[in-house]
Amino acid sequence: MPQTGLSGTEDIDTLYSGVVYLKNTGISQASGALLWTGKHIITAAHFIDDISSLDQLEIGFNTAINIDDVEIASVTIHPGWDNDPSNYNFDIAIIELTSAVDTAIERYQIYRYFDEVNSIFTRVGYSSTIDPDTGLIINPDKQFHSGLNQYDITTDQINPLLGTDILEYYQLSYDFDNGSYEHDAYGRIFDINDPGTGADEIFSKHGDSGGPAFIDNKIAGIASYIFRYQDNVINPDITAQVDSSYGELASDSRLSKNADWIDTVVLDRYHLPAIPVTPEEVNLYPVEADLENTINYFLLEIEQPLTVESGVSFETFDGSANAGSDYISTSGVVVIPIGELSTVISVEIIADLIVEADETFGIRVFQPYGGIFPEGVTELLAEHTIIDNDVVLNISVDIIA
Repeated sequence: MPQTGLSGTEDIDTLYSGVVYLKNTGISQASGALLWTGKHIITAAHFIDDISSLDQLEIGFNTAINIDDVEIASVTIHPGWDNDPSNYNFDIAIIELTSAVDTAIERYQIYRYFDEVNSIFTRVGYSSTIDPDTGLIINPDKQFHSGLNQYDITTDQINPLLGTDILEYYQLSYDFDNGSYEHDAYGRIFDINDPGTGADEIFSKHGDSGGPAFIDNKIAGIASYIFRYQDNVINPDITAQVDSSYGELASDSRLSKNADWIDTVVLDRYHLPAIPVTPEEVNLYPVEADLENTINYFLLEIEQPLTVESGVSFETFDGSANAGSDYISTSGVVVIPIGELSTVISVEIIADLIVEADETFGIRVFQPYGGIFPEGVTELLAEHTIIDNDVVLNISVDIIA
């Protein structure tokens, strides 16, 4: 039976409580992250491929919070994944749990901009401790860790040199620097000279597969594979094998390019209410449920279709309702495709049995692009009211002497 529990480390870092470890009955281990629904975990397809039965899969969160055991409802692997070692295209899988985990556990949006290259990210996961100067394993036990690196290119740019057929723009790559030009792989290969993010620069190691890379606390990539490059002139790897040593390269599956598929899996499985397409269909007064969290939609609508893609940034804000106890805060970027008139932003309403007043919360949309706002308008606000359906029970008791 899949279980939740402590990360197994002595130093529990609760900053990333939604980052999970995945164990295949002790045979292999990978990492993953809890998506915004609270019941979907994103990880690497190649790890899921190695599991013959879901009963073998153990799930744990990076938290000391005492949470209930979790049960797996299903696993969905990206339909483009075919475990081809020449490209590792679409190395993404989503695990659906039977119910959402405790709202105290962090949930993550995916990064939806396309500006990841040259951006610094935070790699988080559970991996062995390896000496980057030698590639030797110091501690094989998978420990929670985090650190910084920077995306250098989209991985398909390496195709002409390695003879691979990595799909254009669907993967993000970075190198492992130690501050020297000699071991600056992309500096040597493509003249992208960057000595790295410092002494704490991080790199993917055994156990990190499926682990998230965060930009602005949103998942931009998940760890897929590492590799090395060498020719007659260039040899940046400090060792002669792929072992997470200085001078090696890594590739992440890029979530901004897979956002539509991720959304489809989550929406189809999340038992959502009908998506509104007109203002009249928007539920301004969602009723708080007793046991299962529900979804409420905000509608973003334009008057006529545009000829360019448009969109806005968004974030929730408290009214009399409080994020974390009444609803799940969310933020990100929402896009209206060319030719479309509207899109929606979903917010999760937290179920409870507490008698309380009706409470308000809202959405702020800002940073428009593509002509989506009228001239002079920089932000829009919308507010909904959560209707409490809990009642005080007046019970009279006859005492029989």
